[in-house]
Formats: sequence, C-alpha cells, structure tokens
Amino acid sequence: MARSFVDIWLRSKEECPSLSSSNQKRAKTKMNETPLQKMKRLHGTKEALVDSLLPSLNAKDEEDKAELKARMLKVSNAKLLKLHGVTKAVGEFGGVDGLAESLAKEIKRAKDGDFVAKLKSLSQKSLLDKMRAAQKASKRS
Repeated sequence: MARSFVDIWLRSKEECPSLSSSNQKRAKTKMNETPLQKMKRLHGTKEALVDSLLPSLNAKDEEDKAELKARMLKVSNAKLLKLHGVTKAVGEFGGVDGLAESLAKEIKRAKDGDFVAKLKSLSQKSLLDKMRAAQKASKRS
C-alpha cells in the first residue's frame, strides 16, 4: 500500500517530537511591539505623546507652539518614541545645560567656558551620544 506524504510526515512527527518543537517554540515567543502599540501602551494617544514632548523642544524663530504641535503630529511614532527617550535621558541630567556641564566635567574641561558654551549649542541627541562615549571611555581607563 502506497503511503502519502502527509501520512509519512505525521508518523515522523509522532516518532520524533523534536521536529514539531520548533513550532511550539515559535508559538511561545512574544512578538516585538510595533511603535504604534508601544505608543498606545505608554501614552494612550499620539497627541498625548506630542504634548509631553513640546516643553522640551525648541521651536523655530517664526513658529509658534500650535504650528510645532501640528508638525509633530505628522512625525512617525517610532521617531517620536526615540525623541521621548532622548528628552527623558537629558532630563535626568537637568536639561541641556546640566548635561553640557556634566559632559565637560567628564572630559575634564569644565573650566573652559567657550567649550561649555559650544556644548550647550549642540542638539540633545548629540550631547547624549557624546556623554555616553565619554562615560564609556572613562570606564576603559
């Protein structure tokens, strides 16, 4: 009697349960959250996330807060979440000024006023990256 492929496959699964274990492992692993899911879990709505970001953002010269908010509502959820992470980390240092002064102390140039002023003019992300690099370098030595 000729057996079909399905019969052979089902029999091999019974004899060797490890063949089907990969499917069980895949079913048990949790899928990564999409940016939309993460935004909804943390903030509820995109507007609430944008409202939490507005105080830490600097508007352009002619732009008022309403225009900035309208522009930020068009930005992707992933970018807004990254921006929220950066502003939260910068806030732990006491804002841009505190982060710039901490960075200057970390690289032992706190007395150089021009250097500290230049650091304060950098973006929050750039300052944060420089601070992480300086901390990593100080751990190595």
